Amino acid sequence: MSDEPLLTWKGRRVRAPGEGIDAATRKVPAAPRPGSLFFVPSPLEGWGLDVLLQRLSDDSVVILLEVDPELRRFCDGRFRSHLGPQREDPRLLWLETDSEAAVSSLFEKLPLDGLRRCEFLTLGGSWLAHSARYRQVFQRLDDGLTRWWANRMTFLHL
Repeated sequence: MSDEPLLTWKGRRVRAPGEGIDAATRKVPAAPRPGSLFFVPSPLEGWGLDVLLQRLSDDSVVILLEVDPELRRFCDGRFRSHLGPQREDPRLLWLETDSEAAVSSLFEKLPLDGLRRCEFLTLGGSWLAHSARYRQVFQRLDDGLTRWWANRMTFLHL
């Protein structure tokens, strides 16, 4: 496997020259707010995720999604290589597909009582090829968390 960054996939650009590890790391918030659910679309090799996990509080979660299953399989070895042992961090979760069933199943695994907000974090440009699909998933995550808190507040007031 080449150490060169993946620039194109099946004829489409997934990363611009210069969109490397340093550029991804600069996009990571210096002090992520506690209780955040970070949605990272199309993480490719996982650049920047190691820094995000170091800066993240224990009550936060990172959700990863790659809508192209072939691209995910192709990048899996690169992802594992870059993140090393951090790829097993319990705060790092993969959403297998962008289906409603997959999002609902993911919600059953999340520590919802510790999460307060959803944040959309792009670490590269590869998500742009399917930007509408990624934004829809983010909206479902955000709406789901908002609904969970609204239901909880209603229950507490009863």
